[in-house]
Formats: sequence, structure tokens, C-alpha cells
Amino acid sequence: MNRAFETALDSFPSAEFILMIDDDEIASPLWLLEMVGGARQSGADIVGGPVVRSFETAPDRAATLHPVFDPGLSFSRFIPSLLGSGNCLLRRHVFESFEAPYFDLRFNFLGGGDMDFFKRCRLKGFTTYWSNDAIVTESVPAQRMKARWILRRGLAIGAINYQIDCKRHPSRLGRSLIFIKNFLTLPLSALRAVSMFQRTRCLLPTLHPICVATGRNLAAFGFSPSPYKQAKQTELDAERLTAHPSM
Repeated sequence: MNRAFETALDSFPSAEFILMIDDDEIASPLWLLEMVGGARQSGADIVGGPVVRSFETAPDRAATLHPVFDPGLSFSRFIPSLLGSGNCLLRRHVFESFEAPYFDLRFNFLGGGDMDFFKRCRLKGFTTYWSNDAIVTESVPAQRMKARWILRRGLAIGAINYQIDCKRHPSRLGRSLIFIKNFLTLPLSALRAVSMFQRTRCLLPTLHPICVATGRNLAAFGFSPSPYKQAKQTELDAERLTAHPSM
């Protein structure tokens, strides 16, 4: 992502808006109009929009109601910050307030560098607007619809939240407060799970708050997932084979 944004900023020095969607997403016909229009109408520094999932195979009800696939936002409004960069617009001055690389490289294998970036934007006072009609569609492979992948994603989200907290509060006092927060997330996650079950009546989304809390606490003891490590290694291996076909 760092290279993509740096290339865009260098290649289009007069562009006021920098937009991004993931490589497995397709923008709706009015996406660009809705994103730029949302930015101009709201005056926000950052704009996000919905990522509608196109499942490879017919999903069950538990998957469609799971927080991993359901952003929980249904109308345009100002929000505290975005959780991901899969569908976003940023004004140029947002990048100018940070030094490159904009996304912390420590999140490369774990993921969550975009979440960390948007939280830092919020701390700097940048405003974020949700444009509910700026829709992109993401293809979801069958592998990501399996309960194992969804549960592991919850653990990763918890680890990401923990690492962001540690980065923001590096002092001894800060770490002590994070320890207390970790301890409290476990009973609170049980209450959130009950609330989730009352809303969905499905086990898989009900387990999500517990997975997130567990991921936080495991990360505190050095157990963090690396969901993007294998993918990046595969890319490097492919590049080596392309450069050296005889290998």
C-alpha cells in the first residue's frame, strides 16, 4: 500500500483526492462520483464506502451476519475512523501531514496497518465521512467462508487492536493500563457475545467478540497470527522463478 500511495502522489502532483480499492474489488458505475461528491459535500478529509461481498459459493446465514463481512453501517454520515483501506478516499494534505512510509511496516505480516493509519489520522484531528452509495464489490473465495478462517480472522483483529494500543501507549503506565484493558475484555466479550446471539441467533458471529478478546490476550504473551506472511512469501517465490526459470 505504501508504494501504491507514494506512486499515486508522485505521478499526479496536482490531484486533490487519492482513492483506493483492493485488487479483488470492482467499483460500481457511480463509485467515483459518490466518493468525490461525498468528500466535497461533507468537507471531510477521508471518505469510506461499503464493500459488498460477492461470495464464491452460496453463504449461510451465519456468514452474512458475521461482523467480518458486515460493516454495520447503513447510511451516510460522519464516523470516527475507517477500519480498512479497501474502499477509501484521502485528501492529499492527509498524506502531507505524515512521513513516508505512511503505513507502519510492523503490521505487514499481521495486517491492520491501514487501521493503525486511520486511527493516527483521527488523533491528528482529520474527519472521516461514510458515503453509503459509494459501493465496491469484493469477491470472497470459498476458503474465507469456512468457520476456521473466520474464527482466525477474529483472533487477528484482537492482535491488531492490541498492537495498535501498545504503539500508542509505550510507557510503563500505558502498558499497565493495556494489561487491565486486556483483562477486562474477557468478561466484556462474553456480554457482547450474548448480545450478538440475541441479534443473530447464530453461533459463528456470537463467537466473534470472544475471538477478538482472546486474540488481544494471546498477543500480549507473544502469540500473534501472521496471515499475510505466507502470501508474501509466495509472491517472492513467484518473482524468483520468473527471474530464474531454471530454479
